[in-house]
Amino acid sequence: MGYFMRDVSAGDSTVTPLFRKDRFMQDPIIVDLLSYWESLRAGRVAPMRSEVDPREITGSLENTFVLEYNDSLDVRFRLAGIKLCELMGMELRGMPARALIELGHRDELSRIIDDMINDPKIVEVQLCSNANKGSLRARMLLLPMQDQKGKIARILGCMTTHGPSMQHPQRFEIEAVKTTRIVGVMDATEPQPAVGFAEEDEPFMGPTTFSKPEMPERVQTQRLVAGKPYLRLVKDD
Repeated sequence: MGYFMRDVSAGDSTVTPLFRKDRFMQDPIIVDLLSYWESLRAGRVAPMRSEVDPREITGSLENTFVLEYNDSLDVRFRLAGIKLCELMGMELRGMPARALIELGHRDELSRIIDDMINDPKIVEVQLCSNANKGSLRARMLLLPMQDQKGKIARILGCMTTHGPSMQHPQRFEIEAVKTTRIVGVMDATEPQPAVGFAEEDEPFMGPTTFSKPEMPERVQTQRLVAGKPYLRLVKDD
């Protein structure tokens, strides 16, 4: 399994087109969510969770999820799109993210998420289901977000599948992972209110389900040093 790192520079207008050229990122649902996250980020390391407006991602909403990170072994769904719940044959809210993954690959997922939280980056994961003898494949995108205290403790993501789903729940093995280092600034400006889901009352992520607007708190976060983009091989087993 190979791990690769690319840079996303603060304010770089070429970021999204570069992803569109990546074979791994050809899925339009994944590209749309990444583009939306990048527009919210606006040169910062990560946007606020409160800035996400589900009405802006209607094309990918059914495949989208939000994770809450407490520690590497406690990462849970706060929201899950209907297609993801159908894939698992259950409501995923409150379930651990590891429930999507085969037992032998769950520690690997925990390491991936722990790494992206402690050193914010974009993560792309390629998956396959052995239950269908490899005929069901999936792609997952994981994007860091700040919580109301300005801490990287939320993850915006989406997952798309390709191939027949023959049984429920489906669980996947990790085939490949690519990471993209984010170069940006976390400033002390007050985020704009968003018409999105309030974290204390997040509903099932259906296509027409919305909660009242959330008014985020004023947050103080530390400034991170931005550097020049570079290509670096992180791990290659």
